[in-house]
Amino acid sequence: MHLSLNQSQKLLLKSSSRNSFYSIDCKETHGVVVRLNSFPLESPHSIRILCSCNGLVCIGVVRNHVFLGELTLWNPTTGDYKTLPDVQFSDRNRLQTVGFGYDSLNDDYKLVRITNCNRLSSCRYRVSLYSLKTNAWKKIREIPDHNVVQFDPLLGKWAPNGSIYWEACCQSKIIVFDLKKEKFTELLLPNEIRQEESHKHVIELGGYLGVYYRRPPPNPEILLWTMKEDDDAQKQKWTKLMTLPGHRWRPFCSLENGKVLLYKRELNFLIKFAVFDPKGIRKYPIHRIRDFSGRLVKYTESLVLLNSR
Repeated sequence: MHLSLNQSQKLLLKSSSRNSFYSIDCKETHGVVVRLNSFPLESPHSIRILCSCNGLVCIGVVRNHVFLGELTLWNPTTGDYKTLPDVQFSDRNRLQTVGFGYDSLNDDYKLVRITNCNRLSSCRYRVSLYSLKTNAWKKIREIPDHNVVQFDPLLGKWAPNGSIYWEACCQSKIIVFDLKKEKFTELLLPNEIRQEESHKHVIELGGYLGVYYRRPPPNPEILLWTMKEDDDAQKQKWTKLMTLPGHRWRPFCSLENGKVLLYKRELNFLIKFAVFDPKGIRKYPIHRIRDFSGRLVKYTESLVLLNSR
């Protein structure tokens, strides 16, 4: 089910004024912006990029800034897509967050859907898990410490270790969902930023979990850590990769030779890119992108088939 084309990494962006999508080659020597003609859906409402895994992208429909619960998986390389079935056992609560990833043990792509429970319910969140292999949803047990945890409005990030990660608002931890075990766990942030209430963000760096902290003025800087896998879970620890000057740029993903791709949003839906390397920040060799809206995701060109529509 998992077939890649020479591991070519792309960035996917969406236009703010229409449901048009653009792809950018992640290689520094290219940076060509290409409009994608393979997006198959038409909707009177706004289409939003939610999250991605390998060559597949999860798309949601938004009306008046509220997700309608309609989810579609799309392969930008092949144009293949699949609209997911409704969650029959879920009420129409507001969608809080989703996460999408690959379970290598079962060779299956899975999507986690988390909604707010209504006021009359004893739970805070309701969790549903979709399997591409079975094309069906099932219920998942409650999130640990569900009366305390508040999900960051950003969506879950998937790492190749088979887990999805969310930042927990105003918390010293990260919420983890293991796609193989289908269970939630928690992971403490680096000691240096556990007491900070905001400006902490989870990213994927070179196949590993990463986290960065944007220290605000008067001494602005960005601190970046990564956690690599170890057979002994007790030996897993955060390792600081680098400190970047300033706080306007946001780390997005790793490039070749330990470099990090940065981006920042400005007025008038403008997005800029830069590369951080030992020589410092420099411009990314693509023109600035206007009319950009929503989420920026990375995907790998892939031949993964979604088969039915």
